[in-house]
Amino acid sequence: MPDSSEFIYNLETKTAKKALKKVWKNPEAKKEVLAGLDRMNKGELLPRNQKNFKGFKKLKEIKLTDTRMLVQPGKNGGPDQIVAIFMRRDLDNIASIFKGKYK
Repeated sequence: MPDSSEFIYNLETKTAKKALKKVWKNPEAKKEVLAGLDRMNKGELLPRNQKNFKGFKKLKEIKLTDTRMLVQPGKNGGPDQIVAIFMRRDLDNIASIFKGKYK
């Protein structure tokens, strides 16, 4: 997955890597994520698709149909960092694991 001028990938936790593998095994989910990344890169992502993530101050949730992305805003005008890409049904599990790291 290539970085862009709008975002970079920072999938450094085991949980994030495992969740992405699960998404990539599902052809429809993979297609949805790639389309969402393309929209992000073009600046076409609608505000209703973005919100703060469940009480986290440092993370935004990008809401697609069956998948979600967690994004940490870029520092000093840098690009946003995608820290997790996962299936929607795994949301609560990801939130509980990321609490200690990004709260």
